[in-house]
Amino acid sequence: MPIKNEAKICDFCQNNHRDFKRAFTPLNYDGIVRKSLISYKSDNKRYLAKGFAVIIFNYLKEQLYDFDIITFVPILKEKKKERSFNQSERLAKELGKLMKLPVEEFLIKVKETKQQKNLNFEERRKNLKDAFRLINFEKIKDKNILLVDDIITTCATVSECSKLLNKYAQNVYTTALARVYKIT
Repeated sequence: MPIKNEAKICDFCQNNHRDFKRAFTPLNYDGIVRKSLISYKSDNKRYLAKGFAVIIFNYLKEQLYDFDIITFVPILKEKKKERSFNQSERLAKELGKLMKLPVEEFLIKVKETKQQKNLNFEERRKNLKDAFRLINFEKIKDKNILLVDDIITTCATVSECSKLLNKYAQNVYTTALARVYKIT
């Protein structure tokens, strides 16, 4: 999001609580990026994950951060079966190959939620409350975690996931291919 001063944290995050240390998003969610991400998820174009991961990897290399392990935003088992893949998991696995880091599942989605795209910031936060559960938490103790999602809009999803990871991790960072820069 835009930054109006010398801060390293965007104006939106300065005014709204977030549960991750920093978000890294190389692209804006509009135009061809938006079309490509929609096609990736909705049209089963899994092969796009490899190129998306390269873009994120190149961006992260410039940031000089050190991560120990990668995880991803989960989706319900039913949704994964319907779509045939979890877009964030696939992106995380491609990123893991490039970064030479392990990718593990530490979160599961346990509650059906409304579609986020039609909700405002507060509604998204309420919608996701208690939607995720932490698993395999002993593996993240004192680790720097990179949480992968495909798109970051209001940060509600990555913040809710980060809140759980932060119970054991040293730091939680998040990344996505793109960021929405207009929040309702």
